[in-house]
Amino acid sequence: MCTTFILSYEGLIACRFFLGQYEGGMVHKSLAGTFGGLPAAGLTKILDWGTSNCRIRTWRNIFFEGRFTLILAGLGTIVLPSAPNTCKFLTPRDQSIALERINR
Repeated sequence: MCTTFILSYEGLIACRFFLGQYEGGMVHKSLAGTFGGLPAAGLTKILDWGTSNCRIRTWRNIFFEGRFTLILAGLGTIVLPSAPNTCKFLTPRDQSIALERINR
């Protein structure tokens, strides 16, 4: 998401380096790349915005889609249960089976 605010080529290279270091061991990168094109296509249609010192051009909007990821992650920590025995959508039998699988 912070790639949106980079103003130089050197800053872009440094940001991509650290992003690559962080995402290097993640398995879900290919899955995210599969669906990333759809929101990116819509975000390129947004006109330039930002302050006079830091205009956010259309191509930078693609990187700004990280804000949606942060929102969904925040909602996930609130909505998703932390343990099987707190799941409201599982029956008591399913809860005990899930707990037993975790313990094993």
